This record gives sequence, C-alpha cells and structure tokens, in this order.
Amino acid sequence: LSELGMANSYHSEDLSFFMWAGLADDFWSRSAQDRRASHPPSDLSVLNGTAPSDLANALARCHTKVVALDGLERLFWPVYHVSPGAKVIRLDWRALGDHAGSASEWHPRLQALDTAASLVSSSQHLLPWSLLLGPLALPLLGHDFAPMLFLGGPTLAQVLDPLTGLFIASRHSHRVGSRRRGGLAIDPFGADYDEFYEGVQRTVPAEQLLEWDMSQQRWEDLCGFLDIKPCPKSGPIVRRVSTLSLEESIPAYFFLALPVWLLLHWLHLCIFGPVLSFIFRSALRPTYAAAATTLAAAATTLRRVLLGLASHKWSFWCRLIFVVLVPFLFDMTELWKHVEDRGIPCQHPALPGNKSGVKVVVAGLAKTGTRSLARALYEIGLQHSYHSEELNFHVWSHIYHAYWDKQKLLPGDGEDNITSTMVENFVREPFAVTAQLFGPEALLFATPPDLLARKLSECRVDAVAFDGMEALFWPTYHVSPDVKVISLNWRSYAEYSKSHESFMALLSLTLILVGIVMYSMHFLPWTVLLFYLDPLAGSPVEKMMREGGPPVTQHYPLFLAWYHTATNTRRILMHWSVGLGIHMPSEVDYDDYFDRVRRVVPKENLLEWDMKRNTWEDLCKFVGVEECARTGHLPRAISILNFERDSPICFWGRIPFHLLLHRINWAILGAVISVVSSVRTRVASLVTR
Repeated sequence: LSELGMANSYHSEDLSFFMWAGLADDFWSRSAQDRRASHPPSDLSVLNGTAPSDLANALARCHTKVVALDGLERLFWPVYHVSPGAKVIRLDWRALGDHAGSASEWHPRLQALDTAASLVSSSQHLLPWSLLLGPLALPLLGHDFAPMLFLGGPTLAQVLDPLTGLFIASRHSHRVGSRRRGGLAIDPFGADYDEFYEGVQRTVPAEQLLEWDMSQQRWEDLCGFLDIKPCPKSGPIVRRVSTLSLEESIPAYFFLALPVWLLLHWLHLCIFGPVLSFIFRSALRPTYAAAATTLAAAATTLRRVLLGLASHKWSFWCRLIFVVLVPFLFDMTELWKHVEDRGIPCQHPALPGNKSGVKVVVAGLAKTGTRSLARALYEIGLQHSYHSEELNFHVWSHIYHAYWDKQKLLPGDGEDNITSTMVENFVREPFAVTAQLFGPEALLFATPPDLLARKLSECRVDAVAFDGMEALFWPTYHVSPDVKVISLNWRSYAEYSKSHESFMALLSLTLILVGIVMYSMHFLPWTVLLFYLDPLAGSPVEKMMREGGPPVTQHYPLFLAWYHTATNTRRILMHWSVGLGIHMPSEVDYDDYFDRVRRVVPKENLLEWDMKRNTWEDLCKFVGVEECARTGHLPRAISILNFERDSPICFWGRIPFHLLLHRINWAILGAVISVVSSVRTRVASLVTR
C-alpha cells in the first residue's frame, strides 16, 4: 500500500512506535492504578481506558492512512469504529491449519533472532546512553527528530539516514518490543481467530471489503479496490519477510548501530571490569576462595585483552580499535560536516524553459552495464556524462540537504505547506512513478520539476546513468524534452539477480576494508588542510564543484580524490542507502520496468542496448556523434574498487598519507590519554593527602 502512494502506511511496528506507545505512557502516567501490579503491564487496560476520541486524535496527528495490525489485532475494531468510510482488506486466505503451522514455525525463529539482537543492542540500556543519543548529542550534529515524530513518518522501514535509524533503535524496545507482549494479539490457536474474521465479514459493508488472496490476486486488484488510477504497479505482489525485516530494509542504520552497540559493550567492560573483580575477590572469597580467585583472574585477563587496560594505561590493541573505529563513527555521524564539506553547487546559468539540457539518460538497473555506458558516453564526447556518483554529488545531495534543512520544524510550523506541496506533486505524472510520500520519497514528491531541471542544467549534465538512484529516472526524463534513452534490458532476470546479490556483498566488504585506511582523515577534520592547499594547485576542487565536472568516475586526480573521500558518505553513499534505488524482487517487476520504458519513450529516441551485440558505432550513431573515435564492442567497466582500479597511482600514492594520518591520530590520542592519566593521578594524590 505504501508503494501505491498511501502516505504513512503503518505496520504494527509503526503504529506502536508513533502512536500506541504514547497513548500507553499517557494512560499509565495519569492512571491511579499501579502499573507494577500487572506483569508485564497489560495494554488491554490501556485499550479499555482510552476514549475513542483520544484514539482518533492520535491517528490523525500521525497522518495515518493505512494500518496493518500484526500483533495488535485487538486494536482493529477500535480503529475501524473511529475511521468512518474506511476500506478493509480481509486476509483470511490461509486455512487455520496452514496459518497455525506457519506461526508455530515462525515464532520460535523470531524469538531466537530477537533474543540475539537484544543481547547485542542491550548495551545501550545498561547506562542512560539513549539520553545522550537523542536530546543531547544528535542535535549538536545537526539532526532534529521533531519533523519525524510530528509527521508520524517516515515509517520505520523508510528511515532517512543511519542516524535516524539509530534513534529508532534506541527506543525500539520500549515503543515496539514491549507492545508485542501487551496482550493485544489474537492467538491463531484460539477460538478468537475464527470469530475475528467472521466479525469482519458480518460488520463491514460489502462495497468496503476486499477478500484478499496473496496466492492469486495482483496489484491491479488492489488499485481497483482503492480507486487508484493509473496503477503504478502490475503483476503479483511480492512476499515480504518479517524476520529481521528492519535490518534487511535499512542495513545502513544496522551497520552503524552495530559498531555503536559493540563500543558501548566495550566501555561497560572498561567501567565495570574493576567492579566485577572487586566483587569476585571480596564478596565471594570467604565461601568460594578458589573459584573467586579463578574468576577474578579471568575477569582481569578479559579486561586486559579485550579492553586493553593494563595498569590503568591503554594498550596497543585498545588504542588501535579506538583509532580505527572512532573515525568510522565520526564519518557516519557527519561530525565534521560543517568544516569538511563546503557544498559549493554548480554555477552555470540555468537553461531557459525549465529544461534540464540532458541529452541521454540510461534506463538500467545496477549490474546491467550502467557504468560501462556512462564511461562510453564520456569517451565519445559527452564530457558531463554522470554515473550516480556524480548525480548524487553535484545535483541530488544539494536538493536533499536544502529540503531537509527547511523541514527541521517544530510542531505546528509549516505543516500545511508541506502537505500541500506533497499532494500537488503526487498527482503529477513525472513523480507518480515512485509513490511513497515519506522518507526520501517525500523529497522526490516535494521537488518541483523546474527545480530538478534547474539543478541539472546548472551542472550542464549531458548524460545520466541512475545506478542506485533509479527512482530519479522518470523525473529526469520528463524535464528533458527529446532526450534519448538507452534501455539496458539485455540481461535475463536470473542473470541480473545473481550478479546483483554477489555484487552487494563484495561491495560492502571492499568499502569496509578500504575505509579502514581512508577513514583516518575523519578522526580530526584533516580535510580543512585541503582548502588551503587547493588554491596552490590551481583550485581543481573548487573548479570541479562550480563546473559540475569532470566526472570523478572518469577523472580522478589527487586533490579530487582527497575531497571525494572526505565527502563520499555525506554526498554519495548515504543517498544510495535511503530508498531511491530500485532492486527488482521478481521477474515480473523486472520486465514491467523495461516494458514501461518501451511504452512511454518514442521509438526514434529509444535504443535497446545489448552489451554483447551492440558496438561503439551503434552508440555514436544513436547519440549523433559523426566521427566515432572507437570501434568494436564496449569494454566492461568494473564497479568494485573502480576508483582504485582506474587510478592506481593516485590510490597507492594516497596510502602513505592516510597511514601517516593514522600515526598522527595515534600520537594525539596517546597524548590525550597521558594528560588525562596525569590529571587523574594528581587528583588522586591530592585526595589521599
């Protein structure tokens, strides 16, 4: 339903996080009933004590349009009765035995995975770290969660960035996990199961009820029931997994949260290791002397090995972990963004008539040859031939940050303006192809076509391949009159899917390994040095930002490589991970994507490209380049370590510099530790006296 444009399409996790947890907290805070008398506190009491008007107001404040009540089924009737005219989709397609069997297999697996995830994330609750994460630290880093909480979105599966996800994770246990045990679920093995579905069939008018069968019905049936025309999707609906669903949907925040949780575990061992040792030696020794000595020795050894604490000094391994991990966290949290990223936009005059000036767009998905086409177009004379790296760096990141900076508003400020802008853009064909109104899609819907055209024209973009940002294809196409389209539909779905899956795993690994070396520049804002050295070298970085080129994927000298590495996460990687990339989950979706291109684009402006069959001559003829400088088939451009492969001298030349920064960071950390230790020793001596 979210993909059909239903803003704030809530699953039970979203309903708990944004709405129900707040109602429960309000109820228990004002109730004379002792909350501790119920173990755990029952949400049935909250349900019985919540007035329908309060429930309706809470749903309205969250702008809730769709609710699926998995695990909170007893909320169905209260929500239904305060939602006049609401349409109901009844999911009774599984027989009771099939559903019960599936539930009996799924629940133990879910509980095991939840337990494992809870053990890792529990470090944030031993001390009040969430207080530091939310109200104190993140606003200092330029993050404000008021818009998200005020608007009731984006939903948890559509978070904007890793830090928002980390904020959600810090409150997930209270707002979501405890609600699962609150007593609002209907047991599939109990008598309530059949009664629930029969009650729905008896009560809901036939014209407002859709009996849905996941095994037979299609997107078209759903659009017809909801009166959505035209239907942006077709074919069967792909099944989504519920186990580790958030980690699968938004791995960006999970990979940020995991190091943070492990770092907190590490700090706890630092803090509580001596306490445990004291307990083992003092409290247990009278009764279990031998065991106490063994446990104390084990605790001391563990503390020295894992924490690097020996005689109150940081050992080699402790300092190494800190020097490597902290720059990674500083980069992910954009701690130095105000001094590392100048953010100069392209400064060519905008073209008249709200035209982007783009000559060629590549309609292709990741691992279908997008990088090879972008490079080929550059080599035949389209000097500003962008792959998604340049599109993010020069165009989309400026639109993105400008938009969300304006949306950091407090409750009550600007709500009508935001809503009207989204609604206006929702009915426009260029933006109706990506029908989600929150998360990165909110920005896509709220971006007027003339703004996108102006930003593209100011960079004089000649060609674009949208690898990782495929949702921008149609908006770009519609602001580029007479643009030529190269469709990369030459691979079968099986070949595409296999290549994509292996590529993502390898890409993640290489980013981590290269990042261990390159992140040394984020321990302190070393990039500031570049802004003093850049003018001495003829200002290549400033010229690149103002001119919108040359593309970094084609031209990667030393100073551009330095700035690219410093701003890569903020201006490129984060935009790949927040929802505008399209991965086709089924062959039907894959075929539909390219069928739409074939239907919409005029034949004279469309070239269906086959990497195995087509040649340089075909490309030059289609684009209109009379003298083709190359012949034969296009070479394959590698996407793994592409900068390192294309510019090996620049890459290996920078390695000593980044290792030197690691050494300097090491020395600075050692100096700080020495000063702190000296101060602590002096304070201790004064206290002793």
